[in-house]
Formats: sequence, structure tokens, C-alpha cells
Amino acid sequence: MEQAGLTDKNIKFSDDAITSLIRSYTREAGVRNLEREIGNVCRKVARKVVKEGESYSINITGENVNDFLGVTKFRDTLAHEKSEVGLVTG
Repeated sequence: MEQAGLTDKNIKFSDDAITSLIRSYTREAGVRNLEREIGNVCRKVARKVVKEGESYSINITGENVNDFLGVTKFRDTLAHEKSEVGLVTG
């Protein structure tokens, strides 16, 4: 947020938004891609703050993450929900 020039008044992330980012936009053990995706959201919000003024504020939720990052990169499949004999999940 600091790198994009945002304050706590401009942007707030809900727990659902962070969960949605992790499940739909990152697939790694570390947090490098998560940090990148949060940075992408912050930069897009920073553009809106510049256009609409410093009073612009938004709450990032699980529902509006797609508005900022586009189509989900990873989808949960049935293979993750059920454990079947002979099925390998990588």
C-alpha cells in the first residue's frame, strides 16, 4: 500500500478478499505471487484515487477482486475435494 501511495483510508482488504486472492490467483507455497497480486490491486486503486481525488475509498471483498484482477487464474476442481484411488493431484 505504501509503495502505491495509498493509506488505510483509501483501501481496505477483507478476509474474504485475501482468501479469494490465495485460492484463485496464486498457487505456490510462498507469498511472492500473493504480494504481486495485492500490489496489482493497490496500483489499480491508486489510479482511481488520482482520477477521483484523495477522498476515494474502497473495500476490497471476495466479490470485487475479479473487477481488479480479471478472470481467475486457478480454479478448484473436484479432484481437490474427493480422494479417489488412482487419482494423483499435483
